[in-house]
Amino acid sequence: MIKRYFKLLLQLVRNNIVLEMEYRVKFIISMLTSIYWVVFQLFLIELFFGYTNNLFGWNKAELFLFTGLFRLSKSLFDIFVRRNFFEFSENVNQGLLDFILTKPVNPLFLCSVRRHKYANIPDLIIGTAVCFYVFNLMGVSISLATVFSLLLMVITGFVAYYSIFLLIVPLAIFMTRLTAISDLNNVFANMLRYPTTTISRDNLVANLFLLPVAIVATLPIMIFLRKGGFLLILVELILVSVIFFAAISFWNFALKHYSSASS
Repeated sequence: MIKRYFKLLLQLVRNNIVLEMEYRVKFIISMLTSIYWVVFQLFLIELFFGYTNNLFGWNKAELFLFTGLFRLSKSLFDIFVRRNFFEFSENVNQGLLDFILTKPVNPLFLCSVRRHKYANIPDLIIGTAVCFYVFNLMGVSISLATVFSLLLMVITGFVAYYSIFLLIVPLAIFMTRLTAISDLNNVFANMLRYPTTTISRDNLVANLFLLPVAIVATLPIMIFLRKGGFLLILVELILVSVIFFAAISFWNFALKHYSSASS
């Protein structure tokens, strides 16, 4: 089963590369824009630390690492999932979801990764480069265990990001149109650019409000930097698991209440 889906994903990658290359100028401009925003964020961090050595308990190297990890998780979502989620409402309204449901493949898989956006690949490359630059800066040995830990945190962040939006996307089945999801993604991404601890501090209400944001990047990077003990690891795993299974359950519930466009 896994081998079958992996082959299908490779086929989708090939098809999407062909489509992306049909609009080369747009692709290049999108890549340059993506690079600009990553560099701009790193420049802001450098600017902040021109006046201080500590920002709410985070030093410059740690914030650089946070930026790298955040970019890795977000870039995976942007490359493989974002476009599909943004177009889901139109697929429902135009009857394209009927076509997807007739395929002998899990509909959630196709609705998640059918179309890709490779212009966000620079985010993935720069995020990786920033992480390994910080490892060198902090004197962290780049061992197999370090790379595995980093990958685990990236996957955890990606699953959290994916699950949060999967809780929202199926609403398109119950609503006439759901076009605000792209704006919601922009707001969410802006909140993720810096650790939530620099915003909420010791405010319990703020911490609870920002908890969905925190599990994407803040908690994983705190675990990686050993800023919390076993309890923090347990909290992160429980929260990500709960949100993921809640999202899957809501998706299945929404599909059961979906009325075919031809009916």
